[in-house]
Amino acid sequence: MKPVAYIRCDGGTDIGMGHVVRCLALAQMLAEFFDVMFIVQETDNTIYQWIEQHGFPYLTITRCKEENTCASLLVDALNSIAKKGSIVVLDGYHFQTHHQHRLKEEGYRVVAIDDLHAWHHSADAILNHAPGMEGSVYKTESSTRLLLGADYALLRPTMLLAAKQVRTIKQIQHFLISMGAADEKNFTLFFAEILNTRFPNAHVHLLVSSINPNLDLLRAFAEAKTEKVSVHLNLSTEELTKLLLQSDVVICPASTISMEACAAGCTLITGYTADNQRGILAGLIKDDACFSLGNFAVLESTQTGTQLSSWLTNNSTREKQFEHQRKLIDGRSGLRIALAFLEIEKSISVRRANVNDADLYFQWANDADVRANSFQSAPIKWNTHLEWFQAIIKSTENALYLYSVHEVPAGQIRLKMEGSKALINYSLAADFRGQGLGKWMLRHIILYAATYHTDVKNLEGWVKKSNIASLKAFESAGFRIVEENTESVLFKIALPA
Repeated sequence: MKPVAYIRCDGGTDIGMGHVVRCLALAQMLAEFFDVMFIVQETDNTIYQWIEQHGFPYLTITRCKEENTCASLLVDALNSIAKKGSIVVLDGYHFQTHHQHRLKEEGYRVVAIDDLHAWHHSADAILNHAPGMEGSVYKTESSTRLLLGADYALLRPTMLLAAKQVRTIKQIQHFLISMGAADEKNFTLFFAEILNTRFPNAHVHLLVSSINPNLDLLRAFAEAKTEKVSVHLNLSTEELTKLLLQSDVVICPASTISMEACAAGCTLITGYTADNQRGILAGLIKDDACFSLGNFAVLESTQTGTQLSSWLTNNSTREKQFEHQRKLIDGRSGLRIALAFLEIEKSISVRRANVNDADLYFQWANDADVRANSFQSAPIKWNTHLEWFQAIIKSTENALYLYSVHEVPAGQIRLKMEGSKALINYSLAADFRGQGLGKWMLRHIILYAATYHTDVKNLEGWVKKSNIASLKAFESAGFRIVEENTESVLFKIALPA
């Protein structure tokens, strides 16, 4: 049975759809490992429909503005449906310190999606996918994890797959303009008119939603331009991915869509329409992954058109941008985020072992049960162990990981790389046996190896037939038996792509 993760966010004509869009991407990343439920304030039916179309249930709570009241409503809702210890994601600028304190006091684990870093965090983790974001800008508890930068890009799985495809820069045939769901100032029309004048032979695609107050104007503009302008309303994830991969140039604010444009390999023209977009913009500029127009609200048509013409007629400059985008979005952020959530849900941390762990590993290695289940069961001498341990942690063919529960060392996994496969050896501290931790660690290392050991395609592990606990752990983690002899069996599993 999967654990449940609850996502608290809001959207609508007054605040746009940005929080909902990136939370839907997060939910899709977690869906294999968690059951996900959204909690939203009463709002436009469009929000409910978006959530349902992506296959997730939702719960509505009464609209409110005062933070203490809003926090109490959320806690009451969770206490009626959730297990203590469940993860609650907060995405919105009205979910500040008090919300986090209330949830922590009630026994929930908190992940805050925050791109403003303007208040103190007591959350278990902070998630901000702005490129180049540094932890020093946040005020947090010492135990708060920081999941920062494009390595944790909140992109839909189809877009993460797109990031692994090969595209080449070509002459511009298709523009995509995406200014967010609401776009009250109608930046969509502003850019559409410029492109229609400056690039008359290209096709301009306008990505809009049903809550856009200027929808009639945009439709009228498209009809007047016949075959050169198209309006795309409320696209599904698959439809949007297809449109992005078809587009040569994307013009949008520095929000999630700008990161998706990088993943799709599009020439990116961006800027900001709200202050919370400036973090992503700064990171994209620093990584040379975009052309920046700055503040969209102060742009002038003629000057902007001249600037766009200058940028977009230089294919070598566009090619360099594309190369930087490839480095920025590697397509594995979903795996990193899933790993982090699995660790947070169990209060487990994982790190590479170092020379200071030699004594701990010596004690574990000479545990009576560990020796009995090993293929060489004789006790290990300290000097022999120390020489072996120091060589292992320096070896490029071996990776030694230490697992801790509530900061207490609980077990270890060693991966020995042999070409495209890695051999697993694992053990648990005596106090943590019989609790399902072995199965959890094996499932974790599958994701971890797929994320950080990209040359490895399969994991294998030999287990003694007398070691019933390990046999069950490997089977429960999804491994299958591919070989056996009189004493032991070989388990194998292919890593996720």
